[in-house]
Amino acid sequence: MGIDPRQIVAGILTVTMFLMLGNMIKRQHFDAPVSHHEGIMPMEKKQKFLGSDTSEYEKVIDFYVSAESDVFVPAISGLFYANVAGKRIGSGKTQILVPDDSASTSAGNYLSRYVSKKNHMAYSCFC
Repeated sequence: MGIDPRQIVAGILTVTMFLMLGNMIKRQHFDAPVSHHEGIMPMEKKQKFLGSDTSEYEKVIDFYVSAESDVFVPAISGLFYANVAGKRIGSGKTQILVPDDSASTSAGNYLSRYVSKKNHMAYSCFC
């Protein structure tokens, strides 16, 4: 199974595009002057959704794009990576590539251990 570098670039561009789209939607939805809807959400609670560090929109879009894209390349190992990997394994999208420090050209060195060793909990539920 060969991994095409074009797929990796396409995945990164897809994630970037959806993050930009999410920011545009956020700005249009929350920053647009709306006089008759101002009472829907108190101003002090809007910051929860507009703050760049804890934006719920960005988290949801990030998870959705990561789970549904052709290829997923996690930035760091952690809970988000494990959750996305589980969702992808459950839906049959096992193109999960991880960075490798070695100079190897073998595609197996870049495939997630969750997939190559089938050691994710999702395999016990779906296989």
